[in-house]
Amino acid sequence: MTKSDTRLADIFQKAVKIVNWPGPVYVPRAYENGYFESIEALRETYEAHGQGLPQWVFPCNEVGLKLHAEHILENALSDWEDDSQGDFDVSGLQKILDDWCAMQKPRAWVEDTKRVVLIAP
Repeated sequence: MTKSDTRLADIFQKAVKIVNWPGPVYVPRAYENGYFESIEALRETYEAHGQGLPQWVFPCNEVGLKLHAEHILENALSDWEDDSQGDFDVSGLQKILDDWCAMQKPRAWVEDTKRVVLIAP
């Protein structure tokens, strides 16, 4: 057993087990990047490659874009005098950025290694 396998076995032992998961999943060392839109998409990919399904996968949480007004202003005003940076409405800009980010469709999937989804054969 490799170090990676031992690490995954340890994660599995400590994780909360889930039987049904409707969302995206992650399989370590799987096809392409390991992320699948659903358990069904995972099944289709593995069947298409003639491979048996893994016994478990990580569920994924969807993460949207987050922009930080303070960091953006710091970068934009890096050549300005330090005392002028306090004259900007950072919280107002943050509200605009949060609203804009919420409207964006692209999302990232991030695996949750504290839970595992058990795959029925």
